[in-house]
Amino acid sequence: MKRFVLCLLALLLSVCAFACAPAEPAATPTAEPTLAPTPEPTPEATVAPTPEPTPEPTPEPTAAATSFQFQYTPPEGFFADSNNETLYYAPNYPTDSSNINMLVAASDTALAMKLYTSDMLKMTLDQSLSDAFNTTVAIEFDQFEYTEVAGQPALHMVFHYTVSEIDIVTAQYVINAGDSSCTLALAQMPGSEWLDAFDASVAALAIVPAE
Repeated sequence: MKRFVLCLLALLLSVCAFACAPAEPAATPTAEPTLAPTPEPTPEATVAPTPEPTPEPTPEPTAAATSFQFQYTPPEGFFADSNNETLYYAPNYPTDSSNINMLVAASDTALAMKLYTSDMLKMTLDQSLSDAFNTTVAIEFDQFEYTEVAGQPALHMVFHYTVSEIDIVTAQYVINAGDSSCTLALAQMPGSEWLDAFDASVAALAIVPAE
């Protein structure tokens, strides 16, 4: 199975230095006082603090671009991979190789606008799975719906496919929150019944603003 690893952390620091040239001590101090009482530079200083750029609606884009943390607890008995804490295995793994993957990335505007269709995603998934398994794979959707998770817009899909005579059921949630998107995907192997427990674990997902 594919293992998703997300370790992208970028910090951008910009430092601006302002220098003032000491042009005050001019060589002719007597000629300066005559020009000093001229009120021309004074109105310039009054016009300078124009409050127009300050009250720009900066809070709105900030609120829209809020980053969130997704606090997920897998179904009881599932345990995290020793090298990847966002990959969880079934309690009796490897006898049952069912697993849950969690991926956090940038928000998906197409999801927020409900632009995805089952036909569109079927084509994409068929191609991706065929490439991954190096054989022709065709999925069949059992469920495709736009919903909400923790008050945030989400897409819920359940589909099945067969690879090497193994029937695999996949349930997937994609949740948008602020400028972040969280994908939770369950791959259920034959003989396992984890769909209800997976749905319950996603329903308990906590989405909190990042500190």
